[in-house]
Amino acid sequence: MKGTILNVDPASRGGVLRAEDGRRYDFAGSEWKSPKPPAVGDQVDFEPVGQAATALYAIKSGAPPIDLSGLKSALASAGETAAKSNVGTTLLADWRPLLAALSLIACLFPYASLGPQSASLLTVVSHMGEAIDALNLMRGIGGRGAPDFGGLAFALRLTYLLWLIPITAGAVLFCTFTVRPTRQIALVHGAACVATPIVVAIAVSIAVASSIPPEFRRLAGRNMFDVGLFGFGAWLIVGLGAAQLAQHFGYLKKTPRELVNRS
Repeated sequence: MKGTILNVDPASRGGVLRAEDGRRYDFAGSEWKSPKPPAVGDQVDFEPVGQAATALYAIKSGAPPIDLSGLKSALASAGETAAKSNVGTTLLADWRPLLAALSLIACLFPYASLGPQSASLLTVVSHMGEAIDALNLMRGIGGRGAPDFGGLAFALRLTYLLWLIPITAGAVLFCTFTVRPTRQIALVHGAACVATPIVVAIAVSIAVASSIPPEFRRLAGRNMFDVGLFGFGAWLIVGLGAAQLAQHFGYLKKTPRELVNRS
């Protein structure tokens, strides 16, 4: 009969096994016939005698027991390191990660506002695909007589450049907390925060103005494309980008921690 060892006493080499039929048998260490000591999980061949198993031979070794002490030690060490490393202290030690973190938060604030409606940067970018599909549909329905929305579609695709703002901000934070250089990526982040919203807004405004009839362009230009369309989030992103560029070129002499301690 065959079975699997459930428990072993290291001292006596005896233990308990479960047979293929589900019954359990005790075995004595003197009945173990294989050279390798019995271990939990070993598959064995044996002869049942009443409630005891005799003449046991190992036919397949079980998986070695997992020692979790090393894992527990590693987790404890990681916890101590995390406790000692204060995220706030890291952010206040340098302008780069602090400004990057603030720009990520700004991406959740109203980026564009039109009347009572507003949308964050992430919402604006995620809906550009729908706007481009709508333009293509209008172009297809109108046939040859439909306005040419090619330039507008291209300008709307430029809004995907706004993804550079959260991506570069995340890269600055990643490099900071993994102790990698942040000077160059912070420069890119600052430039993206300042230039991308302005360039995208100008490109979309020009494309929209060129896509509408001439008699309505003056009215549209006067009422649609003023800076009031920028929400608080957009201005905050531009301001944080300007601060990132200022620290890169050495205009911010004191660290955030020094300013906090001074106040």
